Amino acid sequence: MSIGVATRKGLFRAAWRYAALILLCSVIAEAGAGAGEVAGDAAGTGSARHEFGRKVYNFRCYFCHGYSGDGKTVASRFLTPPPRDFTSLSVGAVPRDSMIESVTLGRAGTAMQGFGRTLTADEIEAVVDFVRQEFIASRLPNTHYHTIANGWPDHEPRYGAACAVATPRDRR
Repeated sequence: MSIGVATRKGLFRAAWRYAALILLCSVIAEAGAGAGEVAGDAAGTGSARHEFGRKVYNFRCYFCHGYSGDGKTVASRFLTPPPRDFTSLSVGAVPRDSMIESVTLGRAGTAMQGFGRTLTADEIEAVVDFVRQEFIASRLPNTHYHTIANGWPDHEPRYGAACAVATPRDRR
């Protein structure tokens, strides 16, 4: 059974509208964060450097790789191959230098575009270190957008099943 062209176009448009909405929300949320908050301390979880990497990730990377680095996003359904699932990697699986190169130059044959002209070298290193620590080493869930603090008091009971990529894992 195949769906008609009009239905596919409608689904594609709906997915892009959803993606644009998520991106817009991200931009609005980021507008309140100061760009000059870069700190050069250790990259451990909770450090200023780690949080700087989180901000870069949440602004530039989550759209394809997901809030929790697992690649389970609406956008990923349209990408072949799908974005890398960082949570499935072991600590030594991908060298740091290789990840920095991928973020800087992109990866041929994938949707991963290079950010070398968009991000500074420091931002690229910070986001790579964040991904390595948060998702690969610690397997932490990162940021939850649809929370009471963000103005979504009843999001999960009403929409949790339909919006699984933006709800806390521990409550699913």
